[in-house]
Formats: sequence, C-alpha cells, structure tokens
Amino acid sequence: MIGTRFIILLYCVLRYFRGSMENTALVVLFMLLYISAVTSAYLFRRSSLKTLFRILAAGVLAASSVFASELFLLLMSAEIYELVSGFTYDWKALPVFAAIPAFFNTDSGVILEYILISLLSLVVFLLAKRHFDVVGSLQRANDELRDRIDHLSVRLNAGSEYETQLRYLSQIEERNSLAQKIHDEVGHTLAGSIIQLEAVGLIMEKDTARAGEMVRSVTENLKNGMESIRSTLRAIKPAPEQLGINRLRLILEEFELNNKLETDLSYEGRLDVITHMQWSILADNMREALTNSLKHSSATVIKVKIEVMSKLVKMEVRDNGKGEAAVKKGMGLSGMEERAGAAGGKLIIDGSDGFSVITLLPVETDDDRRAAMVQSGGSNADKSVDS
Repeated sequence: MIGTRFIILLYCVLRYFRGSMENTALVVLFMLLYISAVTSAYLFRRSSLKTLFRILAAGVLAASSVFASELFLLLMSAEIYELVSGFTYDWKALPVFAAIPAFFNTDSGVILEYILISLLSLVVFLLAKRHFDVVGSLQRANDELRDRIDHLSVRLNAGSEYETQLRYLSQIEERNSLAQKIHDEVGHTLAGSIIQLEAVGLIMEKDTARAGEMVRSVTENLKNGMESIRSTLRAIKPAPEQLGINRLRLILEEFELNNKLETDLSYEGRLDVITHMQWSILADNMREALTNSLKHSSATVIKVKIEVMSKLVKMEVRDNGKGEAAVKKGMGLSGMEERAGAAGGKLIIDGSDGFSVITLLPVETDDDRRAAMVQSGGSNADKSVDS
C-alpha cells in the first residue's frame, strides 16, 4: 500500500506540473503533512494510534483537495481502505465507503480517474491483505509448532531423565542383590569356616580325629563357597559374543545417527566361537569400511553381515554406492588387510556391485586354544627362569 500511495502521489505531482501549478506552497505543505501522517501510522504499533493518524491523513487529503488541489482526492481511496478495514472484515464494504468522496465532488474533473484509481487500489489492498493473512496464519502455525516442539522437548528430557534414573536404580538394585547374595551365601560360609578352623586349633592336640573331620568339613564348605562365587559371577557377567555383537551394533547406530545413512546388521552361526581378539579386529575393520563408504561411494544403505562357518568367520560390509572396478588400496584398506593377516585371516575387496569388504578369520578350535595356553605358559615359565 505504501508503494501504491507513492505511485498515485507521483501521478498527482506530474499532473500538477502539467496543469496551472496554482497554490504551490499550499500544495507542498499539504503533501508534507500527508506524508508525515501516513508515515506515523506505519511507525506506531498501537492500533489506536494507527487509526488516529489514518484519520488525520484522510482529513489532510480532504482539506487539501478543497483548499489546494483537487488531485489530492486521488489518494483518498487508499486511506479509506486501510481505515475501514480496521473496523470490518467484509471487503464488500470497502468500495462503498470509497465512493463517498465522489459524491461530494460531483463538479470535479478527476471523478473518472478517482474511480479507476480506487479500483486499482482495492485490488492491491485485497491482494496485500490476503498475503498478510497468509503470512500471519503461517506465523501462528509456526509459533504453535515451536510451542509444541518445546513441550515435546521438555517431555523428552523428562523421559530421558526418567530412563537415566531407572537405569541407575536398576544398577543399584542389582548391586544390592549381588551384595546380599554374597553376604548370605559366601559370608556365612566363610564365617562358619573361620569358627571351625579356630576350633580345630584348640582341639588339634587333644582329638586329632575330630580335628581332621572338622578340617575336611571346612574344606568342603570353602569349595561350596567358591562354587557359589563362580556361579554368581557367571550370572552377572555377559557372554563374550554378546559384548562383541553389541559393540558392533553400537558402532553402527552411532554412525547412522551422525551421518544420516541407513545401516543393517545380521549374523548367522555360533558367535561364541569368535575370540575377543577377533571381535576387536572385526570392529576395527567395520569402522574403517564404514568410513570408506561415507567418503567415496555416495551410498545410502550399508549392510553388515557376519557368518560363522565350520572353519571361518566371515564379515562382509557392503554398500549400495557407485563402486569402483580398479580399487586402489590406501592406508585404510592396507591396515584392514594387515589386521586380518596378523590373525591368520584374509581381506577380500570387491567394487563391481557397490563396494564390498569381506574379512575372513579362522575359527579357533579347542586344540588351538590349548596350544596357545601352553605357549603362553611356557613363555611365562621362561620369563620366570630368566628372572
């Protein structure tokens, strides 16, 4: 509407210069008063002040069209539209009020121009009002969404705190249960064994048979206590395969969260035959393969599959990226190959369909484990002899 007023005012100035140019000082005065009133109406935020200055602007136009130049009448419709729209939402009432000045200037030579400019101003005003209403509704929707997001964030934070407290409480309860179990079973066993050993010390010289019987009883009680400790530790200690596969799952979830890529993990076979060292190699190779796919393949999905066969452990990391026929081994791939080779395994790289990295590791048998333990024991014995 400011632009519409500016165009109409420019038109009035051109018409004035092409005419008789009478009352120039008065015209300039009324023009400055009008511009000041319109500018003030847009500067103030309070609706009452806006309405006051729009009424003042309309009054200046009415006075200037009578005392200075009838061309000021052409600006009246824009003021009427904005003034009336503050009191009614029916746009059909706007042209009715805009037609009022035409009835009071029946002898004026600008009536036809006033009608045309009024229609043009009405179209601009309705378009501007519609745009303003759309922007206002979008702002309100945005504010509602922001409030909803804040509310959900508060609930999410509360849920996270509740989950943290629940996890902490579960740990405390588990520790308390473990402590109570050790106290009830192991503690009583040790306390009874100590009392019996003290009694053995008192009767050893007098009643050797009785002392021997008590020593055997203490020995049996301590064996039972040791077995109770072992069963308790086995109950709370997770299996190695659970630690290994959960570690891989955690790496994939963190990678998917940070890089917005879809990942998938599947496995087949006996995971318990995979050693701790092999799990470490698989995790390092998988992490390196994920980094390579992110940097070079432009993939959207990365799948990791672990298969435990009779003699081999196979892990394949495959993406759906562009692949590469001639693969150049950099430091990452060379490091993966060295890790697999150091454990007696092999690395297979395929870039024909996406990009695939396969890590093959040998399954360690019981004989291999015993040989490793014997070798480790021999090394320790050698070290003790040397020392």
